Amino acid sequence: MPLRLARDDMSTDKSETPSARYAPLAVWIITVATLVFIAFKVITYGYIPAGDARRHVAKAFTDRTYSEIIVLTPEYGTDQSPGWDWILHQLHVATGWDRDKLISFSVVSLLLCVFGAALPFVRRPEAWLLALLAQMVAIPELMTRWTQARPFLLTEAVLIAILFAWSKAGERISGWKIIFTTIGVALSVCIHGTWYLWALPLAAFFLAGAWRRLVGLTCCVMAGVLLGGLMTGKPFVFLKASVSMVTLVFKEHVPQWMLVGEFQPSYGEFATVILVAVVYLWRRQRIAAEPKWFRQPVVWMFVICWILGFKADRFWADWGLPAAVVWLTLQFEEILQRRHRPHSGLHHASHGALVRFLRNVAASIGGWLIGISFVFMFVNIGMSIWGKNAISAPDNPWDAGTLEWFTSSPPSHHNFERLPPIRSERPVWDFNHPDYVAIDHLAEKHAHQLAAGVGSSTGSPKD
Repeated sequence: MPLRLARDDMSTDKSETPSARYAPLAVWIITVATLVFIAFKVITYGYIPAGDARRHVAKAFTDRTYSEIIVLTPEYGTDQSPGWDWILHQLHVATGWDRDKLISFSVVSLLLCVFGAALPFVRRPEAWLLALLAQMVAIPELMTRWTQARPFLLTEAVLIAILFAWSKAGERISGWKIIFTTIGVALSVCIHGTWYLWALPLAAFFLAGAWRRLVGLTCCVMAGVLLGGLMTGKPFVFLKASVSMVTLVFKEHVPQWMLVGEFQPSYGEFATVILVAVVYLWRRQRIAAEPKWFRQPVVWMFVICWILGFKADRFWADWGLPAAVVWLTLQFEEILQRRHRPHSGLHHASHGALVRFLRNVAASIGGWLIGISFVFMFVNIGMSIWGKNAISAPDNPWDAGTLEWFTSSPPSHHNFERLPPIRSERPVWDFNHPDYVAIDHLAEKHAHQLAAGVGSSTGSPKD
């Protein structure tokens, strides 16, 4: 009998149509490709975001603090995004990217963080696309905000991932979930800085009565805040300054029209409220079962931030809207699963098809690349041996600048007959191009003279 059952199962698998087997995989590929295409399409228009994105890119070109660059009172002297500034600075140093490339990197990378935050947790990726589309139809300015290339987008991505990962009642709190949540909060604190606002999702879990998940998430947030502070190198100064700056802003009694947009009050964003109401009624028509809405942390997160938005729009724009998109995704996913056969997602049957497909593609691409590389190698060998114009390569065919290219080719046993004078990080290039070195020294001397107020070699400033 067990043998018969096994054969029956095997025959069922074989009878599955290719469209049913690979349709989920096709949906995943289309979804990911669409999100990536949108992110890269934005920068093809030459888009440069306004606001703090330019400040962060400018900071990448200097080691000075913000208090040495712009006029700040002592209370505002602490950098609130040290992690993001460090990333951009390291990219500039390692790649030599100019400001335009750093801006493009900022736009694409942070937008993809938001777009990709939900994908590891959804079974129907098209539900995530529908939620994004619906929310952007309701609030067209949302896409403008998500392309501002500012560190708060990483915090939004982490929040979206946490709401998906922790909002499902009855799921086991695994060690990996705790580790990744802690790391996500730590990166948010180090890169964005507003660590105190992580109290908002904790309040949502508290009001939802999710006690077990609340304890686990609280431990992750506390550990993440401490770890993020340690990553800045000045944990207590950094964490204290984050709270002090916000307190000072609201104590200054600045006229409302002079506040930046995120500190100005929201006026309800009733377009999103109407959208949520329409989706709720649609879901109620499609699905008879009525969930306990106020036992869901996502709903409380939406309500809390919508109310706080009347004080400052940051609560709604940075924390409420991501919760609204998560809620919409969950509703669309449930409606789609009831209407059609559920996709297996990354967690079930299509995971095997996806893995097999990606492995085959990777193996095929790797095999072709290896084969093509051998063709070029054999052609090069043949031309070097039998070619009519074949000549022996000189000792330094690349005009490289480091010491290993100063010896003969092949090198002698003692490597060097003599060493060039070493006055820079490129001594061989300096030795081979003395004219350029002389010009460099002349330019450096001229710059020192200008800095000292001596004037140029062609005349004094009075001339």
